[in-house]
Amino acid sequence: MKKLALVILPALGVIVSSATLAYARVYGPVIRVEYGTTRIGSDIRPGFPASFSSCMDNCANDPQCRAFTWVTANNQAPNYDNKQPLCWLKNSVPGKRRDRGMISGVKL
Repeated sequence: MKKLALVILPALGVIVSSATLAYARVYGPVIRVEYGTTRIGSDIRPGFPASFSSCMDNCANDPQCRAFTWVTANNQAPNYDNKQPLCWLKNSVPGKRRDRGMISGVKL
């Protein structure tokens, strides 16, 4: 039995460390978090000021929201407020693109 545990425990560590999943709230939906990633388009409404955790919770609590992108300050397009982070909720899961200063999440 000890040999089996020695094999299973390291294997579980590899599985857990290879994916980043977050619960939006206790017992809330599971959201796959994608660091350094943006998902462009399918916005439910214009971006709004929010912390990362409140952005994720907003998506979790909105039945229309399937994904979100949280953009740090100074990384918005020039025509948006760059002084604070903005949250963009999505009604679908647009294609992803690598972009530093942004974190996206997808409801699973």
